[in-house]
Amino acid sequence: MRIHVVLGVLLFSVTAATAGLVPIGDPFQGHSWGQTFQVSEGVAFDSLVVQMTSPGDYFESATFRNFSLDGWQTVYERDDQPTLAVAEGPGTDGLNTDIMFTGDPDNPLDFNFNTYDGSTPVESYQVGWNGYDWQVTLGDVPAPGAVVLGVIGLGLIGWAKRRIG
Repeated sequence: MRIHVVLGVLLFSVTAATAGLVPIGDPFQGHSWGQTFQVSEGVAFDSLVVQMTSPGDYFESATFRNFSLDGWQTVYERDDQPTLAVAEGPGTDGLNTDIMFTGDPDNPLDFNFNTYDGSTPVESYQVGWNGYDWQVTLGDVPAPGAVVLGVIGLGLIGWAKRRIG
């Protein structure tokens, strides 16, 4: 009996830990294509960072769309065909958003998805699309690095603009 309880707790723990990022529904056509994701961390976060890791693949400009909560917006995209995008908003423990991709939805791609509370990393996921199904793997929480410092810098610039303007 004890082993069943221990195994049940372990399985529940693994399931609960990987439930933070979930694709909702089927991919949809946009200018290229997109997918709705539900982010539910169980702890507060106020920024999302995605970084494309498969060579030759890009997010569509206006990477994040249709946030389920007011006040969220894309604050940074690298280049016209971004491989890095950042969104910020009021602190929350869950929201839905669409992430947009270029190219054909039949082609596989991989990207990292990270959540932050201020400059503190909350969670990290490796996300893969094989042309017909999503794979979401809980990853190592990234240490504050260039991406986080960039987000902080954008926040400070926005604050300075609001104070001056």
